[in-house]
Amino acid sequence: MKFSNRIDNLELRSCGDHLLVTGVPHNTAEIVEWSKKTQNYDDSHCWAVAYWIKGKEGYDLKFVGARPFANTIDKHIFWMLAKAGQMILEQFFEMEIDE
Repeated sequence: MKFSNRIDNLELRSCGDHLLVTGVPHNTAEIVEWSKKTQNYDDSHCWAVAYWIKGKEGYDLKFVGARPFANTIDKHIFWMLAKAGQMILEQFFEMEIDE
């Protein structure tokens, strides 16, 4: 499972359990916020806003502190990406069960 969907400064992307995008099988996902271009940062800096962990009954979305409530987060885009990520991971979980 490998996917990525970016809208504005938010990205839903698959990743490994340790939340790095490369180097391991993609078996979970996260929503990251990309920095907006400023004098000190370019568009190559991001940080996790929320991530999914796998449990016995499926994937659970976890917030990183209060980051989803920051003024830089568009709530509509965040929830749209969260719903899409949940749907993808539920399908992935069901496929794992059927194997």
